[in-house]
Amino acid sequence: MNKIYVFLVLLAAFAFVSAVNNPSNPPVEITGAPGEATCALSGCHRGGNFTGTVKLEGIPDTILAGQTYKITIRTTTTAGRTGFEATAIDGDQARAGTFMAGTGSTTAIGRTFGRQYIRHAPSKLTRNGETTWDFDWTAPSAIKGDSVSFYFVSLAANNNGSETGDNVLAGKMSRFFMQMTSSTEDATDASPLLYPNPVSTELRLGNLDATKNRLFVYNDQGQQVLHKNVSSGEVISLHSWTNGVYHYLLQSGKKSYTGQFIKY
Repeated sequence: MNKIYVFLVLLAAFAFVSAVNNPSNPPVEITGAPGEATCALSGCHRGGNFTGTVKLEGIPDTILAGQTYKITIRTTTTAGRTGFEATAIDGDQARAGTFMAGTGSTTAIGRTFGRQYIRHAPSKLTRNGETTWDFDWTAPSAIKGDSVSFYFVSLAANNNGSETGDNVLAGKMSRFFMQMTSSTEDATDASPLLYPNPVSTELRLGNLDATKNRLFVYNDQGQQVLHKNVSSGEVISLHSWTNGVYHYLLQSGKKSYTGQFIKY
């Protein structure tokens, strides 16, 4: 019985080490996010000096609550093989949103922080110095704080089948998070902040509490289409705008209001 127990323990230890050292099956919690390390560790992938960059593409400057975004992880490097891992966290360093695996990737939940991770399965040979993975990420309905931070790493490997001669390329990206909840009832004299809604050609500002006001408008993909200083009663021309749903953030003095309107 003792021999069987020792054998099982050794087998589990071997499986763990193999998972750490094999770029086809990376462990989670190695993105460099707060509280996490990366694979650039003694006993893990180390000793390489490959150059390059890893980028996360597809997330606009402003994230809309509940919106799904198509993401690409792109690594440009002198290495012969690469892999990746990414996570998204909020202001409390907790999980933010949901990754959905694409071709050649898997998702998992870490035990330490409860964060979600997306990672390669398996790693890829670089072609013309580049590798890419495509997958989706859906923004949460609400978060702690006002931004989502993405941490992502790429293993730059020499493709020799061992953990030596490899190094890590790391990246981080933070984006403003906009919750789609209206607070127009706080406007002066109970008038709407932006009207009419729906609107065809001209959007008007209602009575605002402050003399200094800033208006941000985003399309339904989270792309910013307007950013300007505004005042009570101002008219904004929408003649050239595409029909659809738009979301706004209005900063009026120390107050902030969010909402949406429809252009038809």
